[in-house]
Amino acid sequence: MSEKREKVRIKTWKPVAQWSWDMKDEHICQICNAEFEVAAPGVKYPGDDSPIVLGICGHAFHIQCIEKWVHQPTSNGTCPV
Repeated sequence: MSEKREKVRIKTWKPVAQWSWDMKDEHICQICNAEFEVAAPGVKYPGDDSPIVLGICGHAFHIQCIEKWVHQPTSNGTCPV
């Protein structure tokens, strides 16, 4: 006797993913104080749209935050911390 197998039809599919930054001590941007798992202010999605950069000082920032800081006349190219 042969077995009958029922067919399954997938109607919708909703993928789910989780990610995190691999940084040891710093979990927040030193300028906007938002966690790195959250996008920088004015950016819709974290990740490639809001990369993390490390300054020469060793502090971590969203790239949008440090670019805004560096272009202020009062920054003098120094670390905001």
